[in-house]
Amino acid sequence: MTTTSLSRPTIQRRSAWQRTWWAHPELTLAGVALLAWVGVVGYHAVAAMSLPAHTDMTHHGMGTHSATPGFLQSAVLWIVMVTAMMLPTALVEARFIALNGKWSRRQRGPVLFAAAYLTVWSAAGVVVFAAIWSLGPEASSLWALSAVLAAAAGWESTRWKRHLLLGCHRLRAIPPTSMKADRACVAEGMRNGLTCVGACGPMMVSMAVAPHEAAIWLMIPLAGAIGIEKFLTKGVRYIRYVAGGLAVAALVVLGIALTAV
Repeated sequence: MTTTSLSRPTIQRRSAWQRTWWAHPELTLAGVALLAWVGVVGYHAVAAMSLPAHTDMTHHGMGTHSATPGFLQSAVLWIVMVTAMMLPTALVEARFIALNGKWSRRQRGPVLFAAAYLTVWSAAGVVVFAAIWSLGPEASSLWALSAVLAAAAGWESTRWKRHLLLGCHRLRAIPPTSMKADRACVAEGMRNGLTCVGACGPMMVSMAVAPHEAAIWLMIPLAGAIGIEKFLTKGVRYIRYVAGGLAVAALVVLGIALTAV
């Protein structure tokens, strides 16, 4: 009797925790995104503090003696950054996939979806940084950041942006079990990732060209703007406000660049 009375509360606590975790499978991905936020903010903060006192914000030292290590470092940072900024915006879709599958797939389905989703964003980052490295250090300056923010504001005003953003809110039915379900989760993650890259990619490019000092302050408002568009069911209504904010940010960065000349 004593053994039973001692073990029962432990079993009940464990069962309650398991029920919460399996009832909210998106918590696993949210935890991964939180760790990514800590990592990328910490990286930019340390990099900004390690710059010499005379260094301005026109570039963040991408012109190293060897392009390969820097390129790989930039690609890894991009993966962590999109995990922090974009993965939270896909939690609704991940939860939908989990709740519409077998109970035994509550974690497997969302993980496969998120892995495919982030793979698409990672591939986009490789292309972006390849272009940046081919253009040289000038592509990572306040001048470039202002131009990218202005281009992103312009993209927000197009009908293609609206169409792709609506596509981010669409999800196809997923088979409940078997390998068909796995393939469907991966396919849906890739499809959603492609539409998301098309809708939000121009905004995220600004993070790729931003100096470390600017990147720290740019991450939160950009993540908020992307979240407004993707979390809200009728996020397309707020596109013009996001476009206006990006245009203002472009002018502010341009003003800082002019004063640094």
